[in-house]
Amino acid sequence: HVHSDYIPQSAVVGGGPRILTLLIYLNTVTQGGETNFPFVKNSTSATTGITIQPRCGRAVLWSNVFNHRPMMKDPRLNHQALPVIQGIKYATNAWLHQREYIKNNDNNKAKRRK
Repeated sequence: HVHSDYIPQSAVVGGGPRILTLLIYLNTVTQGGETNFPFVKNSTSATTGITIQPRCGRAVLWSNVFNHRPMMKDPRLNHQALPVIQGIKYATNAWLHQREYIKNNDNNKAKRRK
């Protein structure tokens, strides 16, 4: 299903919104398993949408927010994992939050305990 890595409630608590997502493919998938961005304009044609093939060692980095409004979700980067048709897919991701995530979440937990 098409989704965003931006979590609205995180904009006001903890480390803030996920501003960047890094996805790294850990293996090459025989068929399928692509990451699809249906709303990104393709710079090489007049079409909309790009699809990234999962290849071992390939990394994809994208922003989840607007540069000029870092608390606002950028819907152009909504994406989806397409089904694996043949083989298996291994990937890992990391999210970069606007503020230090662990420290700010620890502070929020302490405030709730009081």
